[in-house]
Amino acid sequence: MMRKNLMLCAATALALGGCAVGPDFKKPAPPAPTAYGQAGKGSTTQPVSGSADAAAAGPQSVVQVFRPGQDIPAQWWALFHSPDLDRLVRRALDQNPSLESARDALAAANENRLAQQSALYPSISGSFNPTRQKTSRTYSPVPNNNSWLYTVHTAQLNISYVPDLWGGVRRGVEAAKALRDAQRDQLQAVYLTLTSSIVQAAIDQAALNAQFQATQSLVALQRTLLASAERQEQVGQFSRNDVAMQRASLAQNEASLAPLQKQLEQQKHLIAALVGDAPDAPEPTFTLESLSLPVELPVSLPARLVEQRPDIRTAAANWHAACAQVGVAVANRLQCAAWRDSGVCCRIHCADGHAGFRAVDSGRHDHTASV
Repeated sequence: MMRKNLMLCAATALALGGCAVGPDFKKPAPPAPTAYGQAGKGSTTQPVSGSADAAAAGPQSVVQVFRPGQDIPAQWWALFHSPDLDRLVRRALDQNPSLESARDALAAANENRLAQQSALYPSISGSFNPTRQKTSRTYSPVPNNNSWLYTVHTAQLNISYVPDLWGGVRRGVEAAKALRDAQRDQLQAVYLTLTSSIVQAAIDQAALNAQFQATQSLVALQRTLLASAERQEQVGQFSRNDVAMQRASLAQNEASLAPLQKQLEQQKHLIAALVGDAPDAPEPTFTLESLSLPVELPVSLPARLVEQRPDIRTAAANWHAACAQVGVAVANRLQCAAWRDSGVCCRIHCADGHAGFRAVDSGRHDHTASV
């Protein structure tokens, strides 16, 4: 009879093994357009026109080519051809605490997924309990083996299994996998945010350096003009009003040097914070001459860019996990079955070592069903 019940439970589990209640997650279809609205109107950028502007632009005056459908490389900052920038980004990826925290969160989510999968397998537990006992000589009869001291060794094995009839466990595993994917996308978001922030900070520092140097050159030129104006005033060619205007212009440009210097220090501290260094740690100084514009510019559709965004992918993964949790809730409302089996083995060993016996329990089998 017991064997028939086990076979019936196994057949039922196999029949319902492919069922999983709850809604199935379906990824939304991307938009239909395959090109930009202005596709075909230009495949290159316009170079700097004019001899003066081209001379000022220097090596940055290059023609950039658009590449539709081309993906951006993973190490996209290498397209600027700056060794200092490459080393700075690599240091940040190794030392940034936010990125390290995201990696640990992903590892924890993966372990939770593995723990959730363990519910698909039987649960086995065992125990072993040795006890030393003594029979009272006053109130107990003389044992057959004439031994008042004996040791009892008790070993117990428990096996339980809950068949996943309605797919609740599988839905839970599906939710755990979706949460793992969401954590992976969050790690990607931290990665992109960190690298883009470092590159943007380096470009801003290069622009501020160029602006600071240009302002210093302008101040030096105005000081020369002021000295010339003062000499011309002495010979009567300039009035005091002209000299005063020149001094005001010089003072105005000199006053703009301090804010630029402050912004440069702020950019330096920002780069140190992103890398994970102290503010006084030596960091490379970037200039516009040390950065080169990429020759090829990948062009992707907005729909594809949205699909690649980590925050959109995280939202989709959370949606997937929510759909799976609905299946778990529905499965918990339905009838379930459980199978448990236990066996006990007992051995009594007398103190003299000459007598003893072994008793084995036939085992207990429980088959329960609940709603």
